Amino acid sequence: MKDMKKEKNLIDKKHWPKIPIVKVEGIKGAKKLASGLSMEEGKKIVVSWKDIAVLKVFPKTSFYLGFIVGTHCQFLKYDTETENGMFGMRIGDEDVSFFVLPKNLVTEMKLELVEMTKLDNPKYKDLPLY
Repeated sequence: MKDMKKEKNLIDKKHWPKIPIVKVEGIKGAKKLASGLSMEEGKKIVVSWKDIAVLKVFPKTSFYLGFIVGTHCQFLKYDTETENGMFGMRIGDEDVSFFVLPKNLVTEMKLELVEMTKLDNPKYKDLPLY
């Protein structure tokens, strides 16, 4: 095999940015998002989830937001809005990992779980929710 790391000098960690990940446990009793549902059926279940993970990203930069549930991985291809670096994500019945990727693919980012809360928490009334 052709060793590309050696050939192109890609061994240094500066060539391999870290992806920050936050894992959140699923909520017992939350409605299950079964496979094979239509987009509309799945959407109804997701909006029924009232438990919210409040996440914070820094430094301030444009980024892609993504999640992993089991072997299913997706990211949002549009700008993610935040309030003071924070945003909310609905939590269902399964454990989920959230990650962020800087759009410039260079900025070293951090992601943290601020707290778990409920959808109707007045403290977060203006928080962008995804």
